[in-house]
Amino acid sequence: MKQETAKRGHTTDYVKRQYIGNLGKVENGIVSVDAYGVLDNITFPLSFEVYKPKGWLKEGESYRSKPQIAAAMVQELVVHLCKG
Repeated sequence: MKQETAKRGHTTDYVKRQYIGNLGKVENGIVSVDAYGVLDNITFPLSFEVYKPKGWLKEGESYRSKPQIAAAMVQELVVHLCKG
């Protein structure tokens, strides 16, 4: 699940004009990819990562699409579950 937050200005890292689902329009914002768990009808966060648009990457950072981030997150969670 993506978490999206509208932002104003251009000084915050990774802010870009992109579709913000909870606003239903394109706006300046930061998008994160989130993983949640559910236990006995209680939802709790497991992991998150900020999506970094290609044009805003800093030196040494590599681009990953939102689906790539989500897939890596699921793989990491499965590895941790199998170890525990």
